[in-house]
Amino acid sequence: MKLSVITVCYNAAEPLRKTISSVERNKDFIYEYIVVDGGSTDNTSQILDAYSKSIDVKIIERDQGISDAFNKGINLAAGSHILLLNAGDILIHQKLDEIKNLFDSSIDVILPLHTVDSDGSKMVFQSNPSNLHAYCSVFHPGAIVKSDAYKSVGLYNNDLKFAMDYDWFCRAFFVHGLSWQLLRVPLVSFSTGGISSEVSHRSLLERFSIRKKYFGASFPVSELTNVTVRLGSKILLTFGLSCVQKRLRAVWLRRRYGG
Repeated sequence: MKLSVITVCYNAAEPLRKTISSVERNKDFIYEYIVVDGGSTDNTSQILDAYSKSIDVKIIERDQGISDAFNKGINLAAGSHILLLNAGDILIHQKLDEIKNLFDSSIDVILPLHTVDSDGSKMVFQSNPSNLHAYCSVFHPGAIVKSDAYKSVGLYNNDLKFAMDYDWFCRAFFVHGLSWQLLRVPLVSFSTGGISSEVSHRSLLERFSIRKKYFGASFPVSELTNVTVRLGSKILLTFGLSCVQKRLRAVWLRRRYGG
């Protein structure tokens, strides 16, 4: 497996530093590392310069959003497999070596375990494509996709700003019938609070439109529960009830990432 790792970023200098450092620690198992920066105005450029020896391909230009940035990196990737590693995601040390000894090269998408870090608490989840009809049960952090799969399925939808990964996996597994392999190995650790978490109502609408498009789904009660829990946790946080907020946050995470 020749693995191309792609990181997209915009004004995320410190999270990017952590991500690149984790890639450096695993460089022996990576074919190439590509960074796509959407024209950041913070000190991202200094971070990229400082780690220039670890970056094989670097793009710095304005883009149309996350989907467009993903697509730029994918179009440049020369490896047989692609891993999208967002700024702030951490590649767990030496797990790529373990995965290379376990994965089936004939499979289109490899889905290792991923860990979610929220308020200092870590939880481990396994993607499950069988549940995509009900919720976004597959997550691109940690997913290793054959480069040829992007040629057959297509790239990420530029019209989607938050749930582009959900749309892509629905197309991949339920429209094009791509194969997948679940591995009980944690590969990527990521923190909650990304763009789709920050703009929950717009993300929710995108996810609903995707479910309706591919599965004819009606508006799901579980999603309403997720939004309610998140809204309640924010209200509690405002009033300083941090302990209760953390418990509500844990409930939301289990619903969002673990089914």
